[in-house]
Amino acid sequence: MLEQFSHSNLFRNSIEEYISTDKHLRDLASQRFVWRFPWLDIVREDGVYLLAGGRQIGKTSSLKLFIKERLLEGGYAPTQILYLPCDTVVDRVSLLQLLREFFASIDRRKRSILVIDEVTFVPGWQLSVKALLDEGVAQNSTILISGSDSILLEDGAAGFPGVARRGRSGRDFTLTPLSFQEYLQVTQSAPATIQAKFASFLQCGGYLTAINDLHKFSEIPSSTYLTYQQWLLSDFVRKGKDRRKLIELLRAITLRLATQVSFTSLAADCQAISTETAIDYIHHLERLGILRVLGAFDQNSLGTYPKKARKIHLRDPFIAESIVRLLKAEGILPTKFRIPEGSIVEAVIGEAVARTARTAYIKATGEVDIVAISNGRFVPIEVKWSDKVRRQELKQILKYRSGLVLSKQPGQGMIAELKALNIYDFLSGDVARLIQDTSESAL
Repeated sequence: MLEQFSHSNLFRNSIEEYISTDKHLRDLASQRFVWRFPWLDIVREDGVYLLAGGRQIGKTSSLKLFIKERLLEGGYAPTQILYLPCDTVVDRVSLLQLLREFFASIDRRKRSILVIDEVTFVPGWQLSVKALLDEGVAQNSTILISGSDSILLEDGAAGFPGVARRGRSGRDFTLTPLSFQEYLQVTQSAPATIQAKFASFLQCGGYLTAINDLHKFSEIPSSTYLTYQQWLLSDFVRKGKDRRKLIELLRAITLRLATQVSFTSLAADCQAISTETAIDYIHHLERLGILRVLGAFDQNSLGTYPKKARKIHLRDPFIAESIVRLLKAEGILPTKFRIPEGSIVEAVIGEAVARTARTAYIKATGEVDIVAISNGRFVPIEVKWSDKVRRQELKQILKYRSGLVLSKQPGQGMIAELKALNIYDFLSGDVARLIQDTSESAL
């Protein structure tokens, strides 16, 4: 059965052929801007590692790079390595047969590498992997399992044997689009002002293909957007969900980004979608790394109110534009429609904060855009995509001692009684430290 995957394992012919002909490695070599995901330098011990993250992030490319580097280091024979893409594996029985065939074909006294890419394509995949681990045949193996649905991946692996699953490093990884700070690192060889780079980031976001396209062609080709759109639609259809309902719900969400909204009102904005269906689809979009849903902050519990309205962000500017283009192509958004730039900026800041803290928003007599919650404290953050901020725009956040105002005003200082930072400085700096300093300054 493994013969059908020979085109994905060209290193078994020769390492040179693999490097020169593998599509993902060739694409990496041709790109001007390349990001090295940190997990590549961490996974050194045997065990089972999970690699979660949305499609088009770079999971497969980094997995292929992992294989390349280990082969060039000389620690593994090519016959001791298997890259197994799961898009054509029909069921968990077939998956288990493939895994058993691999381990029957190698010298189990020596170290081996098994890469199972996009495993969540296979229903019940975790039963196959667990059966393999229970058989004890993977004692000297590094097993990397990737998937786009983070919840299915993590929940599925929860029952794996502890030592075999984790290895001594005890690390699993989630790959996300690059932050603006990481974008600056990647594009440092292309000189421009930070304002100009942020303007570019608001087009390409943190997706490396879009980043390279924008810098090469001065625009992102329609084909790049189409690749992402097709993945999104096919993922939903493959899971038995309704394409038309997804399109309707994305339209309702896009029109109400960064505003207070309930699941019930979103469903009501669509044709023939129940609240339960809207919730199911939104949760799946969250798991795919497309949306972030912010709950209303409860100051007493440092949690969120389950029944109050939410706010929804599209997590990356490239995602946002891909969805807008899809909805326009479907004829359900006007051709001149654009998401307000301030809403996109708020989402970018929300993502930067979410890397270091839990996030919510404040819903009271007024609203505060984002709340960072960490170490038993919270910091309200107001985002103003403008050059000047007036006190009357800050009525709600002024009620809190630890508030932070982000705007296009240069430098750092105070607005009313609140700490004020320039958005570019905030996003390009140590976000965790800036939030912590704001919290401590209010003590």
